[in-house]
Amino acid sequence: MKYTAFTCLLFLITSSVFSQSPLADPFIPDNERISYSITTGKETTHALQTVSREATEDGRFWYKVVLSSPEQDIEVDILTETLIPYRSRKVQKTGRTEYTTWSEIQVAPAVKDDEILLVDFNDLSHILRGYPFSEPRTLNLVFPYNPENNGDKKDSISFRVKYIKEENLEIGNQSYMAHKLQLAFKMTGGLALFSGMVPKTFFWYSVENPHYLLKYEGSSGMGNSEKIIMEIESYEIGG
Repeated sequence: MKYTAFTCLLFLITSSVFSQSPLADPFIPDNERISYSITTGKETTHALQTVSREATEDGRFWYKVVLSSPEQDIEVDILTETLIPYRSRKVQKTGRTEYTTWSEIQVAPAVKDDEILLVDFNDLSHILRGYPFSEPRTLNLVFPYNPENNGDKKDSISFRVKYIKEENLEIGNQSYMAHKLQLAFKMTGGLALFSGMVPKTFFWYSVENPHYLLKYEGSSGMGNSEKIIMEIESYEIGG
């Protein structure tokens, strides 16, 4: 018998949910389907990601991203005009328990032109498809539930995404031209002792539109030092 635990997070922040963003709509085609292999240690599993384009009653659009694997199911709703992941749901399948969390941003804080609004790290690989690849720059991650850091805290951690380079990527018997990004972090105070325990995290996206994820290499989640590698197996539209 499986047991289900449930956690709900609802963020009500001042300002508009249609806040500015340095990310741009990558124009993901409706009914996009991507399959991936996921390797953790000596074990390899597979995941399927689908993206559909949905419309709201007021004429706005969002992407519904669903990523399913034996370990977890993730569903994210992302506004097309800002790439803000305003609603997400995750089901973690661990042993005899399915642990469900969901979060929703009803009203988002304003972000600067070098900031990305994020609620869950699982959403990052999806919204980075809108990274400004033609004019690369470092972008800082901000979270609606964290107060602004004015530099007066002894123990702190900050995250940023930076562009590494364009490179030829070999996966299986396929060759891809890819943009390589890195998720970097800075720990201060007592947290600095743990900085060497977290694997370096990299993302590779296709050079051609709609900049779909080709490969991920890094941690399997916050607080987890286990390294995983996620690589594309197939890409198609429709079906």
